[in-house]
Amino acid sequence: MSVNLFLNDKVRESTKFKTQSNKDNSRDEMTFNDTHVCGGRGRLYVIWMEDAVIPEELKDFVEEISCHEIIPVMSHRESGIYRHESAECELMPGHTGSSKHENPVYKLKITAKNLEDIKVILHKVKTGSILPEESYKERQVGKTRQQLESEFMQTQQLLSEAWRAAAELRMLFHRLARSIEKGTLPIVFCSRVAKQIDAILDDSI
Repeated sequence: MSVNLFLNDKVRESTKFKTQSNKDNSRDEMTFNDTHVCGGRGRLYVIWMEDAVIPEELKDFVEEISCHEIIPVMSHRESGIYRHESAECELMPGHTGSSKHENPVYKLKITAKNLEDIKVILHKVKTGSILPEESYKERQVGKTRQQLESEFMQTQQLLSEAWRAAAELRMLFHRLARSIEKGTLPIVFCSRVAKQIDAILDDSI
């Protein structure tokens, strides 16, 4: 298992932190109490052994621990994000070996605040005594924001067209009612028809 101890920038202020140029002056070499520090201009980290105890003088500067582990597929493990205390583990299926002789494995990427939480979550994943909090196997449902915005605009357009059509229909029926009033049908009947048409149109829009 490969373990990295990521250090905060305050480590540069420690008297145990040293920087010196290498032999050809191509880059600076950093150490903390004679332990090689990687990172250069980026994030500082120390490559560590999983079973080695972190000394107190270094522990004060450790802000995060990460490790990568590969375990064989002894039984099914669900891909996703597992969490325990400060540890977070992403598990993904993969394989090792050549294309002709591939061996299925699970690839684990773990981050935590301390080594103990890493060991515990790794043990839980191996023994199958923990479930993912975020499963990559769950079916994705719902719609994207772009789809929702497009449907909203289409709905607005349909409503606008419906309002225009309803207004035209109401005007047409009023004209029809006036034409009927001028004919032989009783005025009371025509008025009742007009009121019924208005009521129907009011309900529809």
